[in-house]
Amino acid sequence: MVDAVAPPRRRVNPWIVARWMAFAAYFVVFVWFMGRTGIPFDRERLLLWIVGGLVVVSIGRPWRTLPRMFLDWSIFIVGITLYDFARGAARFVDAPIQVTPQAEVDKIFGLGQIPTVWLQENFLHAKAHWWDAAASIIYATHFILPFVVAGVLWAKDRVDWRWFASRFLVLCFLGCVTYAIVPTAPPWYASQIGEIGDVVRSTGRGWQIIHINAAETLIKKGQLVGNAFAAIPSLHAAWAALVATAVWRRVKGPVRWAVFVYPAAMALTLVYTGEHYFIDAVVGWLYLAGICFALPRIEDAWRRWRHPEEPPDAEPATSGLPSSADAVMAASVRDLPSAHAPGGHEPHTQPSA
Repeated sequence: MVDAVAPPRRRVNPWIVARWMAFAAYFVVFVWFMGRTGIPFDRERLLLWIVGGLVVVSIGRPWRTLPRMFLDWSIFIVGITLYDFARGAARFVDAPIQVTPQAEVDKIFGLGQIPTVWLQENFLHAKAHWWDAAASIIYATHFILPFVVAGVLWAKDRVDWRWFASRFLVLCFLGCVTYAIVPTAPPWYASQIGEIGDVVRSTGRGWQIIHINAAETLIKKGQLVGNAFAAIPSLHAAWAALVATAVWRRVKGPVRWAVFVYPAAMALTLVYTGEHYFIDAVVGWLYLAGICFALPRIEDAWRRWRHPEEPPDAEPATSGLPSSADAVMAASVRDLPSAHAPGGHEPHTQPSA
């Protein structure tokens, strides 16, 4: 009789244990700080926490991981900073501000009525209700969710992160060009000068119900220093759609379509609170669709120009960013590990577009 041989015991990788313990400690510290200082709605603190989290989840991975993370995120953060400056500078181009055309287009969507005016007439009351709180929360996710998703994508798959980051930055800068050439007024401004019915800017009303005053203060501060005539395209709507699309690409099964509830809810919020007309959101979605259609083709053309010896069916090697950024972001994607393989290492594959 032959004795049964016990299967070899799988050895636990100590680096994975250390990584998870460090991440748990980091999360506890984050929750503690959030309890003392509030949710980090300001972008600087938020990005600092995200990059710190990526340092923690890089424990036990190849030594190249951290330098690449800092390089990738430095480029991303510089791009976001330049976008902020460009959006503000667009005000000084002194192009004529469009106030009424978008209101006329919205009357088509509203069957003769402007949706923003109708929504506020019927749902905006003297006392804030639960839907005002929901609107404030959904609006505030614009300042947090895209960057959190970017952090998760980088930790999971750098190729997916490059897909997201390239489209995010191109979307931002195309938006800035539009704001400079064709500045457009939001509904609340059109109402102030008497072009449409009564509309108030109500994004902050819901915070009085859930008592997060810091969020209302920061958002109002941003509204005061921001470009009031950067309505078309709505990057609130476009970023929400980009976040949903990025998640949709990774999730399998019919449930993946549920992610598009988020951009729909964002569009409804923007219209209800007087921040945007519905056409602003539609144009934002069209910008994103155009970028997602054009960028892979631009990437492929760039790759064939730089590497004419490669076969035509080779996968694109570029990120869709301007050449200077692409040169540093496209380096050695294959070597970055994933957290799911034994030992914390797994080769990356190019996802479908």
